[in-house]
Amino acid sequence: MRTALALAFILALGAGDVAHAKSVTKRKVTLAVDNLGCAHDVEAKPVSLKLAKQEALGLRIQNDCNVGRNTLVCLYDASGKLSNPFAACTSVPPGVDVAAPFLLTATGGKAEIDCAAKSEGSYTALVLVGDEVKGAACPAAPPKERLGETGGRTFNHRLAIEIVP
Repeated sequence: MRTALALAFILALGAGDVAHAKSVTKRKVTLAVDNLGCAHDVEAKPVSLKLAKQEALGLRIQNDCNVGRNTLVCLYDASGKLSNPFAACTSVPPGVDVAAPFLLTATGGKAEIDCAAKSEGSYTALVLVGDEVKGAACPAAPPKERLGETGGRTFNHRLAIEIVP
């Protein structure tokens, strides 16, 4: 039996301090729980951040199912190499960061991560949840996409990010 779990990603694009971004664009992630396994998708609309305007990427993640899940946000450059194009991030609760696993508690567990753009380039944010989180660090290269149970594509929760001058 599959139970749907919605995780909402909100991309905050604004000037100044990352906690005070002005405009907000929503991205949805859907996580389906099948026993102890997970499958989820990220809305594929890319994000463009401008260094000159000190824009930031904000992630708002909520776990609405009755099972706690480890979550890991990994970033890769255009060549597929592990990278982090952001300055120091702020989070609620404190200590949650990209490239480090964190636990979303069952039924309403939340995390907010806000990161200011730092390095120009094209990047991919990859979200791993549940059984996909293997160890305490991001994989050196992003995992390949795989086919779902019904033959449909299951995406590895990728979000294209471009940081420009």
